[in-house]
Amino acid sequence: RALAPMRMGSSPEGEEGALEKAQAAAKGVYDFVFQPISISLPCAIGWWVFGSFITTAAIAFSLFTIQFGDPRVQPNIVASSEELGNYQKVEEETVLFREILADVQAAYVDPVDSERFFETGVKAMLGSLDPYTEFENNKESEDLDIMTYGRYGGVGLTIGSDTKYDAAKNTIVRDDSRFLVVGALEGYAWDAGLRTGDHIVGIDGQQIKGKKLKEITDMLRGPPGTDVSVSFDRDGVKGEQSTVLHRKLVEIPNVPLARLIGDPKDANGYIMLKSFASESGKEVKNAIRQLKAQAPNKRLNSVILDLRGNPGGLLTAAVDVAEAFLDPAAPVVSTMGRTAAAPSLAYSASREGPLIPKDTKVIVLTSGSTASAAEIVAGAIQ
Repeated sequence: RALAPMRMGSSPEGEEGALEKAQAAAKGVYDFVFQPISISLPCAIGWWVFGSFITTAAIAFSLFTIQFGDPRVQPNIVASSEELGNYQKVEEETVLFREILADVQAAYVDPVDSERFFETGVKAMLGSLDPYTEFENNKESEDLDIMTYGRYGGVGLTIGSDTKYDAAKNTIVRDDSRFLVVGALEGYAWDAGLRTGDHIVGIDGQQIKGKKLKEITDMLRGPPGTDVSVSFDRDGVKGEQSTVLHRKLVEIPNVPLARLIGDPKDANGYIMLKSFASESGKEVKNAIRQLKAQAPNKRLNSVILDLRGNPGGLLTAAVDVAEAFLDPAAPVVSTMGRTAAAPSLAYSASREGPLIPKDTKVIVLTSGSTASAAEIVAGAIQ
């Protein structure tokens, strides 16, 4: 939030009136919204022009938070004299940073990308705290939103790097210069004629050779309702082909697979959970209900929860998933904070009770890439 510029010094209202105004302004700084694993860097710059004098004041605050829920947090905080002193110190350091940037832009031998320069500085600053506090630019924030909400505007294509034979090594290696269609969804790219095994060679008239896979993915995505043209080669078909793909809202399932394994009479269920987005808990609970409905006597002998390769996601989603396996009000996870704005919190399962009875065996599969919210669920169940 923007902090209104304040003139420091005497005031018609006296010191008490000035302090009240300063405290009110400071409270505005602390009013913020929890966002999913993101960094908020609000910066307010006020300009006053009095004759030929220009005074510039800038205040930047980094607020590092993990999403604990959707409600807005509006703590009632009164700033102390010590805190006001800290604000002034931050202001001085921010002005110094701006002056350094201006000097580099004016005097460095090569042109300087100010945005990249700023991001590098912020990332280094946050990296000094711990490995998990990160700054995300606009593009990275968009990617995080896709992971968090499981929806984006796309064409329903799954693509990956092709492979080729390396005679020197006598083995098959990845070929990053060619991109293969791994999957085409019906209702999306499939309907436009693309098939698994096709090679993408161009997008919107632009050749993609030499580009990275992430760049190609970004080129295919866009607002729902827009079109993108794709050129491709197909084995056994002479010449390059092209088609127009219509972007639609693509929803990524968090539970891509849930089924009974082995002999159905054994009633052993398997659930693959690939991410912890806003609907993960709902999808896992629905999968358990469907498996129980398919099992003899409507009871499962065992459930395998596959979290291998799951990178995690929302903390609230971890709680939603864990409570399907835990006793009512059982502890799931706690977080530690040091201020009224970011207090210590404890999360527990709901009082409705688990969908999995105690006599049902639960097996949780993890791997070296099981992380974050996935680790929380594995630990809570264990």
